[in-house]
Amino acid sequence: MNTKHTESRTIYSKTCEVLIEKRLPYFIKRRSLLIKNQWNYWLNVFIYLFLGSSSKQTKKVTFKCDFQGMSGPTFSIPDIANALANLGYYVEFVSYPSSNYNPQISRKVKLVKTADLNSDLFIVDVSCNHEFVTMILAKGKKVITTIHGKLNSLHGLDTEYVKRSVSISNMARFVSPAQQESFQLPLGKFVIIPNMAAKVLKSKFTNNIGVVGNLTNTRKNANLTVELGLKSSAKKIQLWGVGSDFICDYKSVIAHGWETNKEKIFNSFDVLVFLSSEENCPKAVVEALSAGIPCVLSDISAHRVFSECDGVRLISLNEPDAGVVAINEFLENKEALRDNIIKFWEENFSEKVFAQYWQNLIEDLLGQEQTFRISREDA
Repeated sequence: MNTKHTESRTIYSKTCEVLIEKRLPYFIKRRSLLIKNQWNYWLNVFIYLFLGSSSKQTKKVTFKCDFQGMSGPTFSIPDIANALANLGYYVEFVSYPSSNYNPQISRKVKLVKTADLNSDLFIVDVSCNHEFVTMILAKGKKVITTIHGKLNSLHGLDTEYVKRSVSISNMARFVSPAQQESFQLPLGKFVIIPNMAAKVLKSKFTNNIGVVGNLTNTRKNANLTVELGLKSSAKKIQLWGVGSDFICDYKSVIAHGWETNKEKIFNSFDVLVFLSSEENCPKAVVEALSAGIPCVLSDISAHRVFSECDGVRLISLNEPDAGVVAINEFLENKEALRDNIIKFWEENFSEKVFAQYWQNLIEDLLGQEQTFRISREDA
């Protein structure tokens, strides 16, 4: 009897999830994504074929990322390419029609099938072929390896391979001081440039809390967010990024799948509760700050870069109930905190600051006059 009830509840839960979220079967969704990737690729090729580049600089930057599946870097590495293109650099990104990078890359960046070996600078990921990197270094070119995970948690890559990727490049770019704790690189070998987020416009308040990310990953501690939310004064708990097998008996807990509409996500809650046990520079937090949303975060190394913001509270995972107090306080004062939160984002994680960091790093590597040092080893 209990088994039948569980099976019935599972079917009901999945059916409601599909109807409410308007989700498509996996094979249709996968095909839709593939068409989207291909459309953006060929549109980019068409634009450059007939219109050419609008770049006013002679300096050329080539991006080569050998892993082009769906992951955090798929969304954050294009931010670098787009920012440099907006600054006027001639930017190329090695890609192919089905790559998940294509929809994230602006029309100012040229998509190419092969890298131009005569580019002035190459920005690669840690999975980039070592023979390619050593070849362009032998030509006297500069290489930056952008790294988005810790030494022992880089998409299943062998640790020795990752170490080699870092050692042969001119500079390793981290997104968080927490990564340097893992890699322990010498001074001058790395730079810390956090992820950025374009401003998210929040137009309504709900008295809900929420969390965004791959919530099927146990380190995200989504269950703890639900637990604290149920104890708080929150009206609803919005979970963005759960799998189709998620089941919850609480009517106040709303489970969503993956969503690309940022306004839809951040209009659904007023406080972000992000209690992950391990992160680097979570983009969900940066996006929430851009919308003026207070954040209750786990007290881990990666989150301490947000601690100076008036609208951020760090709580120990060993004493999580302190989070209930923080949630209630933020729900009550969310509107009063909003302006200061947005100001904190503007000064630390906005597009303008992000672009300036990258421009100065490139000028430094290419031997040009730099505006200010951006190595943040002591961050």
